[in-house]
Amino acid sequence: MVAPKMMLALVVVMLSISAVLMAANDPSVGTWKLNLAKSKYTGVQGPKSNINIFEPTPEGMKVTVRIVSAEGKENSTERIEIYDGIPHPMKGAGPGGTAVSVKRIDPYTVEGDQLANGKVSFHFIRTVSKDGKTMTVKVKGTLAQGQTYDEIRVFDKQ
Repeated sequence: MVAPKMMLALVVVMLSISAVLMAANDPSVGTWKLNLAKSKYTGVQGPKSNINIFEPTPEGMKVTVRIVSAEGKENSTERIEIYDGIPHPMKGAGPGGTAVSVKRIDPYTVEGDQLANGKVSFHFIRTVSKDGKTMTVKVKGTLAQGQTYDEIRVFDKQ
């Protein structure tokens, strides 16, 4: 007979493995490079480059973002996206964000908000194409000075 504590530990391990395997089938998993020619920025200057890396974790999805701004400044952020609609902290976030809140709409679409000190700095909808080769992120945001902006970021899977 298996002890209750041992059974509970086994169930937790199996659920964690199951969550990672399900996330591994997520079409966003992998490395994505911004396609500047297909992207559009209104009210804000686009970056020189942007790489997003999506890796499954037991909690959700680890997202690492590496950006080189138009001025050549490098910035990197890391977050775990948990699809519960609740804000979770980001590591390495700049003034534009300290937390992110996300919800999964369907297998290809995630919607969320990036927050700076509890206030939404931008809203995004991220969609991966059915063929898994293109990811589009539509962003509507407000800068610290109150100016609004729109972005359509188009990424190619690497």
